[in-house]
Amino acid sequence: PESRHFLKTGTVIFDTRSTYEFNLHRLSGAISVPSGDFITSRDPLDASKRLALWGVNPETPVVVVGTSFESVIELAWELTQAGLENIETYSLSRIR
Repeated sequence: PESRHFLKTGTVIFDTRSTYEFNLHRLSGAISVPSGDFITSRDPLDASKRLALWGVNPETPVVVVGTSFESVIELAWELTQAGLENIETYSLSRIR
């Protein structure tokens, strides 16, 4: 069972694991964004559209999780570059 009682209501969870790992053990409600899949500088408009489709705006509380510290930090940085203001990072074990 997942114990995410510490998360704010309306928090969006981005999971940086590979698609295979994500599908092997999904976090309920998490969005799969494998490492390198969300790069704001490639197309800032596309980044904004993707965030809007996921229901994310600059004030939305966001948590980035994964098994690789580098991938978690990379996505958190990209989300900051896309204008998000409320981003936290956690290891996958903390979120479960």
